[in-house]
Amino acid sequence: MGQKCVRASRSLSFVGFYLFLIVQLTIGCSPKLNVGDNISLSDKGAQGDQGDPGTEGEGSGGFGNEGSEINLSTWGLEGGAETGGPPSSWNQSGSGGRIHPYYSALNFDEWPNGGSGSQGDFEVSQLPRIDRVITTNSLNRILDECSRGGAAILIPDGTYFSGMDLSGMHDCHLVFQGDSGSTGTLSLAYNPNSRFPSEVYRMLITGGSHDRIRIGGRTPEVPARDISINAVYTEAIDANNTMRLTFINSTQVSTNGEGSPIFNSQDTLIANNNFYSDGGRDSWGIRLTKPLHLDAPVGSKANLFIIGNTILAGNHKMVRAADGDGIFIVRNVMMKGTGGNNDFVATVGVDIAPEMEINHMYVLENEMYSVHAGGTMASFGAHPHPTMRDRLWYAARNHFHVRDSGVINPDMLRTLEQNRCNGPDERCEYHPETSTFTYGLQSLPDNLWRRAAHFNRIPNYD
Repeated sequence: MGQKCVRASRSLSFVGFYLFLIVQLTIGCSPKLNVGDNISLSDKGAQGDQGDPGTEGEGSGGFGNEGSEINLSTWGLEGGAETGGPPSSWNQSGSGGRIHPYYSALNFDEWPNGGSGSQGDFEVSQLPRIDRVITTNSLNRILDECSRGGAAILIPDGTYFSGMDLSGMHDCHLVFQGDSGSTGTLSLAYNPNSRFPSEVYRMLITGGSHDRIRIGGRTPEVPARDISINAVYTEAIDANNTMRLTFINSTQVSTNGEGSPIFNSQDTLIANNNFYSDGGRDSWGIRLTKPLHLDAPVGSKANLFIIGNTILAGNHKMVRAADGDGIFIVRNVMMKGTGGNNDFVATVGVDIAPEMEINHMYVLENEMYSVHAGGTMASFGAHPHPTMRDRLWYAARNHFHVRDSGVINPDMLRTLEQNRCNGPDERCEYHPETSTFTYGLQSLPDNLWRRAAHFNRIPNYD
């Protein structure tokens, strides 16, 4: 809010204009993203025809949006976005440490094991390598440009596509301006039957309203690589088979219970988002799942950070943990509704993943709210089945806000800690003495949502 956004001159070169774009995003200005605008999904505006050449032109696009409430200062894009790739070295904060280049609140050195699992350091998703900027509302033109690579494409306000199959796209930045997006699935996944049947890599999506976002697909032989999603609205997220993923500054709302986000990806940052899922049996907050590679060893997914989000699960776990090595769920606000079981953050059931391994699982410094009636043992932490190997499941310094001590209490955490890790190489530490338990909660708070894109579209939980 403090910076004043300005319009770009049409006389800028493509490099100058793209640098202008990056600077505007960095200081908190967005190309007509209209945060807080309650856009009806049934009122999509103009449809972008796939064969329409649309409008195009280097350096145009009408930047401005003075007074925007979006704050994208954490999407720093340090390292020279016009040349692509991650920074040559980690940014150093004033206190030292490895700071995530796209989310400065994440200092890897602040967390256990250097913020990674046992299979190596966290790898940051690379940015697209851009050499030109165009404006168009033609899907065919977008596919042609992105299949060549090197394009930053501004999609005008009022443009909606019935779906976007981005198979074969690479080194492309799609900027959805104002009220624009996809009424179907925006797919960043290999599709053997598409016009461009090849891998998807180094893609950045900024803005827009999309019914569903699909990343990586379900073909393990052709993963998606280096995918970054920034400041979008969506009803469902399905990220599978993806190497290096950033999902940031966005809002996901599912009111039918079928859209709770799935992240089955490696080296993944999920930060400063809102996730609201209610209204059906599948309303988890966030679902992690097992690898899709049938021949992949258990525990082969590595390095996932869920940090600084607000998450609501109407009927299931706040976060459903699954196979992985280096899962950090830290400094989030997480809420649980009245439906289903007495769930918090816990490993998936044996019926879903009969053979699984979790290592370096950390649940730290979260605020957890639940209006569930309780009365049964809370679902928190590791799974006791012998084929579910929880090598290290560690929790500490969390704050539980619940109805009463029958929902969760220190003795309950101690019992879970003692009874859930029974194998010779399993270790559970829940440290209830470091956590806080506040009783008397009657309703879930409605004022703890992140000021991410489209946060005003989140309904109140009844």
